[in-house]
Amino acid sequence: MRARSQRGFALLAVLWVVALLAIIAIAMSAAMVATSRIDRTAWTLARTETIADAAVNRTVLALLDTRPGAQGRVDGVERDVTFDGVKTRVWVQDEAGKIDLNTADKTVLASLFARSGLGQSQADALADDIAKVRDGRAPAVAFRTVDELRSRPGVSARLFARIAPLATVYSHNAGVDQSVAPRAVLLVLPDMDAAKADLLLSQRNDAYAKGTPQAVDIGAGRAFMISAEVDLENVRFVRQAVVQMTGDKDKPFWFVSWQ
Repeated sequence: MRARSQRGFALLAVLWVVALLAIIAIAMSAAMVATSRIDRTAWTLARTETIADAAVNRTVLALLDTRPGAQGRVDGVERDVTFDGVKTRVWVQDEAGKIDLNTADKTVLASLFARSGLGQSQADALADDIAKVRDGRAPAVAFRTVDELRSRPGVSARLFARIAPLATVYSHNAGVDQSVAPRAVLLVLPDMDAAKADLLLSQRNDAYAKGTPQAVDIGAGRAFMISAEVDLENVRFVRQAVVQMTGDKDKPFWFVSWQ
């Protein structure tokens, strides 16, 4: 009886050991799968980043190509390119087609803020605030980045999100180049309405369709924002850079922003 009891305990012990080993094996297997997934995600992220960077650099080279039509659109219209079999969405926006916080007239700034959701009195007050900032600093560098607008009174996160795509600190122009301005910027300008803006955009699109677009100005100081977006295996990466032309044949451009 005692021997049978001992054999029963021994069998139970063996079963517990087997169960424990099974649990350990399952845990190790799960850990290996998790590690494999992490490695795969890291590799995919690295690949998407590399592809986006390649798209930005190739776009810069295209801008420097002065052959008719080789430069592509610089008015923020999306286009697709392919690298290593992966589709990449690219936008190029000439910064001259935006409203410069450092040089734009107060009336234009107030219009921008009102169009972005502020009441007219609040928009005027914010435009006055920016004018005071510019008066107290060297005007060309009063705002070094558009992000600095976040710190001004009355600029909420929602308001900034609406303003940021339309504003710049890189054009250094009081006016806006209407040949490359997006519709939202055109509607901010004095004496502009939806009909006039749509007519300008229609004429611009027709010129590109006919292969006779206006030549891109790549003179010294001209700046372009380039955005490249890659979606691969549920991993999304966006590279956004601003490139400024120098006019130097040996070093024709440099990046003033890389995010």
